[in-house]
Amino acid sequence: QNGIPGDWGFAPLLTGLISRRPAIFASALSSFPDLCSLAIKILSQEFRICVSGSGDTTHAQSSELVDISLCCNPFGNNDGEPAKVTMPVALLQSSCVLLSIWFEEENSNQDVTAIDGLVRMLMRSREFEKGEDGEAREDTDGLASAKLRDTGKSAIPVESWVMLAK
Repeated sequence: QNGIPGDWGFAPLLTGLISRRPAIFASALSSFPDLCSLAIKILSQEFRICVSGSGDTTHAQSSELVDISLCCNPFGNNDGEPAKVTMPVALLQSSCVLLSIWFEEENSNQDVTAIDGLVRMLMRSREFEKGEDGEAREDTDGLASAKLRDTGKSAIPVESWVMLAK
């Protein structure tokens, strides 16, 4: 830690590990409920920091950052409004892993609330896609809007989309 460049906090290390080995961590998180609960708590706190703008992304390289338009900001006053934020790519990819293994049975209310917040931020409902007048909307928010800052390519790998679809 001393003199070695990088972010050595627990949250960046955990999200980095989950995002690098999503299938392995999906299995581990589903097998160990306490580990899953800890990961949910950490990811929820990190999302809150990113959305509030109090996170320090100045030390991160642009290749590690994602620009995303969240579907809503559950931490603010205007819950239904999209929020444009910048966050580490590992945080976003780790949230995909958690969402892909989530089952509501036998989980604490705190975990359910945190996951519901992630779902509202990252995924649009079918009702919203139609819009208020019943016609299809063309704007893109949530996971589909996540682009790597340095290349502009999608930040969500195919493997994550497949995990979410299951």
